[in-house]
Amino acid sequence: MADSRKFSLVSRTARWVLGLSLLASGSAFAANNTLQLITAPPSSADANSSFNVTAELPYVFGNDCGNRVRIIVNSGSCSGGDSSWTGSTWECKSSGQLTRSITMGAGAQNACVIYVEGTDSNAANGQPATIVRTIKINQSIAWSGVPASSTMTTPDYTVTATAKTSDGVANTGMAITYASTTPAVCTVNTSSGLVHNV
Repeated sequence: MADSRKFSLVSRTARWVLGLSLLASGSAFAANNTLQLITAPPSSADANSSFNVTAELPYVFGNDCGNRVRIIVNSGSCSGGDSSWTGSTWECKSSGQLTRSITMGAGAQNACVIYVEGTDSNAANGQPATIVRTIKINQSIAWSGVPASSTMTTPDYTVTATAKTSDGVANTGMAITYASTTPAVCTVNTSSGLVHNV
């Protein structure tokens, strides 16, 4: 009878040790959480305009704790990012949703590069992969030199176009190429803009 109780006690102890070992192992090899873009930035935007970016580092049971997130402007003609982190450094919960308003500058010409970064409390697993988004600047074309009317007898004339930022503040320097959609009526030199009525 004594031997039976001893075996039962040893058996329960072995199961408890095994359970503790598995729990510790599961904690050590917890997976990284994955950053989520709740509101993604547009692929392009007008100069002198704004848009929101919202991100979150969620918590999934069994994954790393201490979830934090931030949205920063890495480069370009834009502003509005912030290097400060949102979230807890130790709690096992989501970072919460973080929203930043990004503003494209007046006359902006350089694409805006935004980083969405996350961090957690388990450095051994590395950090969540950074999300990188590049927002291009929309452009516009400003015309000049177009006559009020043109007929078959109108002498050749030149039209001029300039590539500008979408708010019209600055020239972008982009090369302009001309073309006629009605070559049976008029032709245009692709580089000089010289128009000839056929």
